[in-house]
Amino acid sequence: MGYQDRDYFRDENRGGFQFRSPRTAVMWLILINVALFVVGMFMTGNSRSADDGIARRQASNPITRTLSLKADVVQQPWNCWQLLTYGFVHADVNTSTGIFHILFNMIGLFIFGRFMEPRLGRYEFTLFYLTSIVFAGLVWLGWVVATEGVGSQAMIGASGGVTAIVLLFCMSNPNQDLMVFPSIVVKAWIVGVIFVGMDLLKAFGNSDIAWQAHLGGAAFAGIYFMSGFRFERIIKKEWWKRKPNLRVHHPDAEFDDERYRALDEEADRLLEKISREGESSLSTKERRALEDYSRRMRQKHR
Repeated sequence: MGYQDRDYFRDENRGGFQFRSPRTAVMWLILINVALFVVGMFMTGNSRSADDGIARRQASNPITRTLSLKADVVQQPWNCWQLLTYGFVHADVNTSTGIFHILFNMIGLFIFGRFMEPRLGRYEFTLFYLTSIVFAGLVWLGWVVATEGVGSQAMIGASGGVTAIVLLFCMSNPNQDLMVFPSIVVKAWIVGVIFVGMDLLKAFGNSDIAWQAHLGGAAFAGIYFMSGFRFERIIKKEWWKRKPNLRVHHPDAEFDDERYRALDEEADRLLEKISREGESSLSTKERRALEDYSRRMRQKHR
């Protein structure tokens, strides 16, 4: 993980009111979801719409209709892009869930995503989240086609991807204390068990919630965590970056590279310790080292 991907690597706050674009992948994802939801509010008709993550009827919102994952994609493979886009649209306001469908998903993405993005890095986190949406969609699609056949079924919602983020957090920080209700604190691994258990119970009931996608997201997080796989090992970040035409050689470049590499390694060690034991486990010397590292990185890139 590079220093530019860590949450504490940011410019110093400047005074005055300023419009700024989101600085994290989590906020970009939330912004896209909310923007599509708001635009859809002004395009929603009076008919019944997508409900609780799975739309048995066609949504009245044309954005949701277009971007939702439909079961007939198996007969129309050129629409495979729906395996990703469904994760960015949510139930219309005039459904039984109303605004709560997108609200709960975005709260979950914000709470757990803001912990996992600094650990994985912005690039790896984004690839993990998007791939988990696709994987969850495939699980839902396979189940529906196998059990019901191809019909008018359709699915919407970021729940599969959010579930993957939540479970990855719980597996990475199993002993982290989480406040689930006021005055009720439990370990993260218990929250993970509850998440999976609730969806398993829905499998035995008659629920419109896409529990298959939730379990698909949880399974993907488990595979990712247990295998130690990293997308950045096969999809290089540099492939997506424009390389400068001019390279300036600095006599002290090799020395600086070695110094910053050592700082990177020390910062990674401290971040790993925080993820395992919590921030309170850091000694005064380690805290100063992490603060000094953050300050040096900001100065280097001004």
